[in-house]
Amino acid sequence: MDDLQQQTSPQKPKLTKLSYTGQFQDMAKLGAINAALTAVTLGGYFARANTDVCKALANHTRLGKPIPVTYTGTPMEFARQVFPAAIGVIISALILQWSVSSMNYLIFFLMLIACYGLSYYGFFAAFKTRVQALKIGSAAVTLRLSPIPYMMLFMKRALFNLISFGYKIPNSDLEKWALLVSNIQVGSTKLSFTGSTKPLFWTHLVSLGLPLILGITLVLMLGPVLSGDPAIDQQRIAASQQILTFLLYMTLIAGIFGRSWYQAALRTECLRGLTCGKLRFRSTATGHDLFKLRIVNTMILLVTLGLGWGITKHRTMEFFARTLVIQGDVEAVTNPAGETL
Repeated sequence: MDDLQQQTSPQKPKLTKLSYTGQFQDMAKLGAINAALTAVTLGGYFARANTDVCKALANHTRLGKPIPVTYTGTPMEFARQVFPAAIGVIISALILQWSVSSMNYLIFFLMLIACYGLSYYGFFAAFKTRVQALKIGSAAVTLRLSPIPYMMLFMKRALFNLISFGYKIPNSDLEKWALLVSNIQVGSTKLSFTGSTKPLFWTHLVSLGLPLILGITLVLMLGPVLSGDPAIDQQRIAASQQILTFLLYMTLIAGIFGRSWYQAALRTECLRGLTCGKLRFRSTATGHDLFKLRIVNTMILLVTLGLGWGITKHRTMEFFARTLVIQGDVEAVTNPAGETL
């Protein structure tokens, strides 16, 4: 009877945590050296710096205990994919600046689109290069999507977001994520995603709407001051304008960091609807967790003038490993041949 109960009772799914064992001192030193060399070479060293940091992060990462993560990318592969887009952005930005001074609004609009599109082309090319250089256990990771379709989707969704005054941002975020993961494969196992915008909308509207309402209210309250009403003392006008400028900047910064709650909800939904074969994923990160990560990382970069880049990468990787839970048999996906790892 006991044997029958054991056979019929459902087994609890196997849970796997990501393990990251990188050392703070090592990543701080590596990041500082690479950030300094990148600055001295005006960005020319960035491909090597990025590769060194990616290898260091991957070499200290495992899925559970037995499954290693390795990074096989080279600086030349990264540079070949990213630098053409970076050069295009720089050229477009220079033409954009010229169009402003010459008041050529057609060129300004075209160059603005070019800067935006090429920026996302470069971001995706960098992401693809990193992803395809990963190996999890004996399974190589591949990304079949090229940068151009992803760039076009970004630009299309940006237009929808603008027309809808930001209301459609959750739809855009999930559509971009679905396109991305549907083209990723781990070994012979394809990823897929099915999600919903319902868990996102209230967090999105609150985190986007409150700073916007506050900013508009500040402008309306101090409208007479901004207009330079002669009836008001000029010193008071100047002081009030400075205060208003400061408050608007603080509102913008608060809005950016306040989006951490939406980004945490988005991450939760993106992982909840993600599947890789029989694997399921879950995020335990909260908006408060993500807020603390972002604010501290920003302060580190500001205080160290960018030399703390490696520290922020280390802290982000620790956060990602701590808040990611994988449900299912990871070895069946990452080591299907049963090789010794």
